[in-house]
Amino acid sequence: DMFYHGPGLGAGLVYEIPIGNRRARSIKQQRELLLTKAFKEFEVIVETGLVETEQAVNDVKACYSEMIGAYNSMMQARQEIVFADARWRDIANDGGGSLQSLDALFDSQDRMADEEFSFVEAQVKYELAVVGLKRALGTLIYEPAK
Repeated sequence: DMFYHGPGLGAGLVYEIPIGNRRARSIKQQRELLLTKAFKEFEVIVETGLVETEQAVNDVKACYSEMIGAYNSMMQARQEIVFADARWRDIANDGGGSLQSLDALFDSQDRMADEEFSFVEAQVKYELAVVGLKRALGTLIYEPAK
């Protein structure tokens, strides 16, 4: 007791021993998990990009085939017009003037107009597919009008 014996001096010692080094291990484990998560997110982004690119390439191929089909159909309709026109002129030169051949010519011209419209639609789809492919590849360049 210091009141009876006078002032005194005391010392203490605090010593910590990390048992199993749990804190350092948990920090390391947490950082490893964050690194794994970042790699998985990167992997998902890359896979998504590859899938989008592959889908865009398939869309371009399909739209190109559709456009070629529409073009061939339009050329067939043009040949049909040539044939119907020649047939109508032959009948008209013979003095017959058949309404059936004239009606067939008009029908083939209507078909030609429909096929031209289908071809233009296919061209637009193809160009939009090319734009989609450029977007998927990351090469779509936008320059605002000046």
